[in-house]
Amino acid sequence: MMHQILGKVGFNKYERKMAIYTPLEAGEHSFVYFKRYQSGFTEYYQAIGEDQRPILFCENQRGCIGCNYYISLTKEMDKNNPAYLGKLRGNAAGSVYQLYDHGIQPNNEINRSKFRVSMAYIEYESNFLGMKGPRKLKAKIPRAKHVEDYDLYKLTEEECLNNFEPPAVINLRNKQPRWNERLKSYALNFGGRVKQASIKNFILMDNEYNENQEDKAPNLIVFGKIDENTFALEFRHPLNLFQAFGIAMSEFDFKLKCE
Repeated sequence: MMHQILGKVGFNKYERKMAIYTPLEAGEHSFVYFKRYQSGFTEYYQAIGEDQRPILFCENQRGCIGCNYYISLTKEMDKNNPAYLGKLRGNAAGSVYQLYDHGIQPNNEINRSKFRVSMAYIEYESNFLGMKGPRKLKAKIPRAKHVEDYDLYKLTEEECLNNFEPPAVINLRNKQPRWNERLKSYALNFGGRVKQASIKNFILMDNEYNENQEDKAPNLIVFGKIDENTFALEFRHPLNLFQAFGIAMSEFDFKLKCE
């Protein structure tokens, strides 16, 4: 359904936004290309469908402590534009990120119904294999079957998605690399789409599975490098495209713990 809407020019911005926010149904999975572009001193990012149609754009806003990536249906990064989808906000150390939709930053003078939705809380820890090893990543997303379910996660400044526990949220963590005797190194099975090794590559699974069950745990997000500026982003229920893209986007910010 998502790609049926995004692939047709006739759908308006509201319908396209709702498609991007809508969580995939049980058993569904989706795929986009994640592209990185350099224009002068500016670096921006895109999600592109398999038909090569651009779906969304992302660019870091300068002048902030920590990253402040705006995400939009178009290259115009303006909060007041109907194309604006939300933002990924990170701390200066690159260890904690929060993903918000297009709603208003909460304050006491605004009705909660207009608040932004907390779409994901993302946290990085020390690497599995030292500074050059794969990054250790975990995330929390709201438990939702429909777009309307996200209304429960319009939080005040004092509230934080990280304070929620299952079943209100779904805890995600990345699968740990295993020793590969043939390669003589630690590795993960990314499938056929991922072509190159990268510190940014990761596979996210539901944290309800323990380390001994990782091989049986479904891959909820698979993100991996194809070439210098192209990555594969595959995700499945219960995520939506906005969440999958935002979590992948966090990999491109500088991380004091990991670099």
